[in-house]
This record gives sequence, C-alpha cells and structure tokens, in this order.
Amino acid sequence: MCEKTVHRQAAQAEEITNQATNENEALLDREYALNFNLGRSIRYHKARQHFFDLLDKFTNVISIVFGSGSVFALSQQNTNLAMWLGLTLTVLSALALVFGFAAKARDHFDFSKQYAVQERRLIKEPLTEYLLDSVADEIRAIESNEPNVLRALNDLCWNDEAEAQGLPKEELIKVNWCRRLFRHLF
Repeated sequence: MCEKTVHRQAAQAEEITNQATNENEALLDREYALNFNLGRSIRYHKARQHFFDLLDKFTNVISIVFGSGSVFALSQQNTNLAMWLGLTLTVLSALALVFGFAAKARDHFDFSKQYAVQERRLIKEPLTEYLLDSVADEIRAIESNEPNVLRALNDLCWNDEAEAQGLPKEELIKVNWCRRLFRHLF
C-alpha cells in the first residue's frame, strides 16, 4: 500500500513539474514574440525618423541655395531667374510647412522611444504573466496613436529583425526591388 502511494505522489510531482515547465515555456514564447515585435517596431520608426529628417534637411538646404541664388540673380539684374528660384523656394517651403517633415521625424522618434521603454521592461523585470500582459497592452496603446503602417518598410524591418534574431534566410519575406524603392511612400 505504501508503495502505491509513493508512485502516485511521484507521478503527481512529475505532472506538476511538467505543467510548470510548459507554463514557463509558454511565457518564454510570448516574451520572444513580444521582443521580436518590439525590435521590428523600433527599426520601423527609426527608419521613418531617418527618412523625415533627410527630407527636412534636404528642403532646408535647397531653401538656402535657392534663396541665395535668388538674391544673387536680383543683384545681377536677372529677374527671370530670380523669379523662378523664388517660386521654387516658395513651393519647397510650402511642402515642408504643410507636411511638417521635422514634426513627423520627432513623432517617429517618440514612438521608437516608447517601444524601447517596453523592451527594457522585458529585459529588466522578472518574467511573469502580468509583465507580458502589461507590455502587450502598452504596445496596443502605442500602436493606436501611430499613423498607418507602410507594408513594404514593415516587411523590410521584419526581415532585419529576423536576421538579428538568427532566423534562417528561408523565413525572410520576399520584397521586390519596386517595393524596396518606394518603401517610404506606400
């Protein structure tokens, strides 16, 4: 009788250990998925930030060049050239003002920073169900404030994160040259 009780207790202990192991593996899988999503999101917003910073710098440089050229053309009595340079300067300045390249770059910087905070939480805090639920909720809150996602850029960022995580090349998303070229537009 004692022998049966010992076997039953050992079986129950093994079952509890298996359940704990399965729960721990489920937590680790969720953590990996959240980390992957956070890494992709950070890469995406850093790429958008860089793109808008470049547009802002480009419009500023062109404005300086065309503004200076317009003044020089007026000093040389070349009113036609000054008029065209001034018109081009006005159009570029209007585009920069209407689209707000610097503000969009700052927005994407803020999004990447918010994602990085969540990534640090996953690294520093003890792994619990509550932590994973909390981080997932924060990700949804951040995503609700984001502009629409550009699919081509998102796929490229997914590939970058997959390579950084060591996934095989066969699992990468195929992105053709046309989508790659226009990744910041649509």
